Amino acid sequence: MMELYDQLKTKMIKITEIPKWGAYLRKQWEIHFAKHLSEEDKNSISLFDTSGFCGYLWHLFSYEKKDCFQGEKAQALFNNQLKNEC
Repeated sequence: MMELYDQLKTKMIKITEIPKWGAYLRKQWEIHFAKHLSEEDKNSISLFDTSGFCGYLWHLFSYEKKDCFQGEKAQALFNNQLKNEC
């Protein structure tokens, strides 16, 4: 984790640590990106683990349950986004 912090710091990106907000932020992610899925669908792609919110959020896209850009197009769009804080 320190390596990521150092990389962001060298790029002059503002970093804000929010301790103990993981479950809340994951739930917000689910609400915004996965609200169209049933609980059964969410379980079938391992969106959650047994504790509720520690699964793999990216499975929503890798299992093609939500449209997304891929490959070079995705990389180009990401690179063109303003990233001044994290």
